[in-house]
Amino acid sequence: MDREGMEDRVYRLHYNTSQHRNDHLSQVGGALGLAAAAYFLRNRSDAKPLHYVGGASAGAAAGILLHMLTRPQEAKSVNKMLHELVN
Repeated sequence: MDREGMEDRVYRLHYNTSQHRNDHLSQVGGALGLAAAAYFLRNRSDAKPLHYVGGASAGAAAGILLHMLTRPQEAKSVNKMLHELVN
């Protein structure tokens, strides 16, 4: 991919509302997953940092899944960029 192609991709991602929604839900999910891990591991003396990272990762994945299950109808169509390449 050349510089122009990269700039075009960055521009499309920046103005893609579905991508913004996905990013937001994964960030919130990650924070909630971290909070849940901290809550459930609060009395564990053997809890390691990797346990908290796992909680945050599971939360981020749950946020992405929530995005996929609840996205608006207009966002369920084929990616516009792919549609332009194919047609």
